[in-house]
This record gives sequence, structure tokens and C-alpha cells, in this order.
Amino acid sequence: MGRLLLPKPATAQAIAPDSTVKPPARYAAAFSTISDATIARENEEFARRDVNQYLVEIHKKYTLSAACLSFVLIGIALALRFPRGGIGLVIGASLVIFALFYVALTAGEQLADRGAISAALAMWLPNGVVLVAGILGLIRVNREFGSTRGGDLGDLADLLTGWLRRRRARP
Repeated sequence: MGRLLLPKPATAQAIAPDSTVKPPARYAAAFSTISDATIARENEEFARRDVNQYLVEIHKKYTLSAACLSFVLIGIALALRFPRGGIGLVIGASLVIFALFYVALTAGEQLADRGAISAALAMWLPNGVVLVAGILGLIRVNREFGSTRGGDLGDLADLLTGWLRRRRARP
């Protein structure tokens, strides 16, 4: 490791004859060897890896919790798009979607551990992709015509705005 910087020892010359103390002596410069610099660089790299790994774990805990919402949205879109798909479609689509999510999450984790990308981007990007796919799927299902399912998202908006209009109209 590097050498400690110690102050120069006080000598009889450092104290003035009138018993006043001179300012503290400057620290003696310690010479570093190449091996000291290499060890310091390696220690810094290990510390960076530890910080990156901890950041990845923190973001992963939150993104996995939020992934439930993304999976629910994409599941609703699939169920509405293929109402007669059966259990085979549900299991197949679930496995494909989860496999892609898991591969993206694992690849992002490896990249973030090495410091290639930020931990937040690596952990939240797969979740954002699934969320956007779910929202786009819901929008596409909402635009279909001739459905026998009944109301769509536009009816829900009319219901809420009508409720607010009636509430404001009351004296």
C-alpha cells in the first residue's frame, strides 16, 4: 500500500527563542511505486463494481414490483384481443413475454454491473418496453369495431365525465 505522510519531527530549531511555535511543518512527500498506483487503481475498480452492483440490486427490487402492472396491462390486451384463445394462448404468450423480459433484465444487469450503462436504465428499460407494449395493445383493442364485448375505454371516459358533470350540477 501507499506510505503514510507523517509530519517532519520538531527540532530545537523549529521553536523560536521567544517560546513561540512556528506554523506546523509541511508533510514530507511519500514516493509511490508503480505497484502502489496499480493497487490503488484496482481498489478503485473493485469499489466501482460494488457500487454498480448495489445500485442494480436497488433498482431491480423496484422494477420487479412495478413489472406486475406492465404484465397485467399486456395480459389484459391479449385477453381482449383474442377472447377465444384458450389456455394454450395464455400459457404460450405468458412464457414468451416473460422469457423476453427476463433475458433483457439479465443482460441489462450484466451491463450495469460492468458499468457499461447506468443501473436505472438497465433495470427499467425492459419494464418500460413491456409497459408500452401493453398500452399499445390496449389502444389497438380499443380501436376495433364490431366487438360484442360491450363498452370500451371511450365509454369509461364518458362515464367519468358524466359523473363529474352531475356532481357539479348539484346545488
